[in-house]
Amino acid sequence: KIDSKKQRLEMVKIVDSTISEIRLMSNALMPSVIDDFGVGAALSNFVDSVKQYSDIDIEFEDLTKTEGSNITKNQEINIFRIGQELINNALKHSHAKSIRMTLSEFDNFISFFYFDNGKGFDINTVKLGSGIINIKERVEICDGDIQITSENGMTTFEIEIPIKDESN
Repeated sequence: KIDSKKQRLEMVKIVDSTISEIRLMSNALMPSVIDDFGVGAALSNFVDSVKQYSDIDIEFEDLTKTEGSNITKNQEINIFRIGQELINNALKHSHAKSIRMTLSEFDNFISFFYFDNGKGFDINTVKLGSGIINIKERVEICDGDIQITSENGMTTFEIEIPIKDESN
């Protein structure tokens, strides 16, 4: 039992900040926004949170369907992770001043376009831990196609993922 009021208040503060930290971490792992509002909203929130601590100019355009979307939960999770990975890679490695992302949903496929104006990388020598492999694997899991172009001043990822008609 803690007798000192000061110690008790200090403990409450520590517990509160721990809870906040856990909430932030779990939200970063799997935002509930995906379930409630879809992957576009989840990526918008992620971009907004990154903008608060980064001076990179990031723009994200969400062109997913607000109603009647056919993007599966699995696709949403993978697309969200890909977006996170792309931004985290840019923050860590690219020295980019500007990032542009567009997520579009069409009847038969999802298009995810990423651009940054950083220093680029050599696709053939990029290290396994860089996240690029992770991104490629996530695209493969979704039966999608990915095109990566990278040179100094311009890196793009163009990802297309088919939307399968779940009713058949």
